[in-house]
Amino acid sequence: MTGHAGAPRPCPLCGGQLSAGLATLPFVLGQAVAVIKQVPAEVCDACGEPFLHGRATDVVTSLLDKALASNAEVSVMTYPSGTPIAA
Repeated sequence: MTGHAGAPRPCPLCGGQLSAGLATLPFVLGQAVAVIKQVPAEVCDACGEPFLHGRATDVVTSLLDKALASNAEVSVMTYPSGTPIAA
């Protein structure tokens, strides 16, 4: 990682190129499953692994809390559009 804003960054898992994109994230929460769609992330062009910024992680955590509170076996949610991803 170069440390320069906007500079291309390598994937820490495979060395591929990270670029801004949207990811679908699956989670297993005990006996329940939650899927969050259209999460802003840096996505590796080689392995497809998504990496989230801090604010996006906070939003995803909040959505997972709501999924657990619903007591549903399967929850499919969409990341709220217009939510900033960086603090």
